[in-house]
Amino acid sequence: MMILALEEMQVKQRSEGKKEKREEKGREEKKV
Repeated sequence: MMILALEEMQVKQRSEGKKEKREEKGREEKKV
């Protein structure tokens, strides 16, 4: 059970990281 929870947390962090990177790219594009 613990291992599954850890894996789910890692997947969530990964998807959140992707979202943040996309938002950063959008901000950079708007600045230019």
